[in-house]
Amino acid sequence: MMLRRPSWPVWVLVGVLVCPGPLSASMELRRTPEVLLDAVAAMVNDRPILVSDVLRQIQSADRQAASQFQGARLEQELNRNYREGLQALIERELILAEANRRKLDLPDEAVDAQIRLLIRERFGGDRAAFLTALSADGLTYEAYRQQIRDDLRAMLLRRQEVNEKVRISPAQIRRAYEQNRDRYRETEQVRVRILVVPKGTPGADDEFQRREAESLRERVRRGESFAELAQRFSKGPAADRGGDLGWRPLTELRSEIADVVRTMRVGEVGPVLDLPDGWYLVFLEGRREARERPLAEVAPELERELYREAVRRRTEEWLTELRSRNYVRVFLEERPPLP
Repeated sequence: MMLRRPSWPVWVLVGVLVCPGPLSASMELRRTPEVLLDAVAAMVNDRPILVSDVLRQIQSADRQAASQFQGARLEQELNRNYREGLQALIERELILAEANRRKLDLPDEAVDAQIRLLIRERFGGDRAAFLTALSADGLTYEAYRQQIRDDLRAMLLRRQEVNEKVRISPAQIRRAYEQNRDRYRETEQVRVRILVVPKGTPGADDEFQRREAESLRERVRRGESFAELAQRFSKGPAADRGGDLGWRPLTELRSEIADVVRTMRVGEVGPVLDLPDGWYLVFLEGRREARERPLAEVAPELERELYREAVRRRTEEWLTELRSRNYVRVFLEERPPLP
């Protein structure tokens, strides 16, 4: 095919506000970043992708990164966002080029229905507010409508070429199960509650605290709620949850506690344990024996995993095919410093 290269320089003066680029498939309205210079980050056939397009694509990811990181780590995350955003826009243009080649289009009603849905969900059905937001972003209604049409065309073609071509058979699920049986072996798990009466200072007489722990144990044996007593009297872990440590393997419990729990019955309170940091009461809430999850139980989970991986592989293969049939050149692979 004839490859048309850009006739303009890579760096282009565009004024105080850069022109709005195409919206991503999320169909969000984004404010245009205020920069003085824009640049061509990449070309797909005769379609330029501007740095400003990429920055709009990744605004949400950049805000999240700025709220979580700083310094060199923040710079690393921002650069990663830029590379991923640029790649996403290149892939979008490749898919749209293929849609154009196939003359794939959608009825006007499908596009209008999508816009009505957006107005209802994001603007409470207020069309005037929607149009005001478009104007604030420097977009005309027709330009935005074309972006929605392109988004839908790209989504339709991706579904046809990827999702509808992926099938996961029962044989594949069984084979994956047999190859990963260790993943589905569960060790014995217990659910315990802990009540801790702390000891005094080193060298002090702890007999009073021990008697208090014994008294609390007797109250549980007489039928009082261990959880309620733990909430009131425990100074140990998860006291606000009645001492509930949740389900966990025995190996994750403190060894002195695990030794006692192994011999206990569900619903039983153990003896008072003399540990360095306090007098411990343990209540066994539940027990799950070690087992291997059967294929019938894990099949839906396995099918989803296999489907996601198959979709990923098929997407990579398809995009590689599209790249081989189109002109793609990246000018700014790394995030450029902006004034």
